[in-house]
Order: sequence, then structure tokens, then C-alpha cells
Amino acid sequence: MQARGERGFSLVEFLVSVTVLVLAMIGLASLLIQNARINKSQQMAAEAQANARNTLSMVVQKLRSAGWDPTNNGFRRSTSIPTSPIRSARSRCLPTSTRTVTTTTWTSRC
Repeated sequence: MQARGERGFSLVEFLVSVTVLVLAMIGLASLLIQNARINKSQQMAAEAQANARNTLSMVVQKLRSAGWDPTNNGFRRSTSIPTSPIRSARSRCLPTSTRTVTTTTWTSRC
């Protein structure tokens, strides 16, 4: 039995404090696990975007090396062959094309 002058924790006080501590640790652990899952999904999304960006860059490079300029910023073709089999009224005149982003205008030079 305890005397009135002794100080300390009773068994009930100790069990209550341990229970509160365990609940706080469970909450902290679940928060860390959820944070790890969100971090993993964000990393996967960033990696997918980087892969898509690299793929698009390679496709644009291949198209430009083939002679196509999607942004119409002055890339010149290395050949003088017309881009369409359409011929003008005169057989000796070949059509030439002026390309913009939305339309193609055909003119003939004789």
C-alpha cells in the first residue's frame, strides 16, 4: 500500500499514457506510409512525362531530318522534287509549294 506522501504513477496512469503513446505512433506511421505512396506515384508520373518528352523530341528530330518542318521556322528542304504529283496545265511546268501551318498554296513556275 502507498503512503500518502509517496509520489509516482499508478498502474492505471501508466497504462493510459502508454495507450496514448501507441495511438500517436500508429497515426504517425500511417501518415509516413501514405506519404511514401504519394511520393512513389508522383515519381512515376514525372518519369512518364520525361519519357514522353524525350520520345516527342526524337520524333521531331527524325521528322526534321526527313525534311518536314512542323513549326514552319525556315527549315529548307534539300531536294527540288515537288511535294505533290499534281502537274500544271503546261507539261514543262512543275508545281512548287508554299507551306504554312494550316494550308498549302500551289503555284507553278515556267
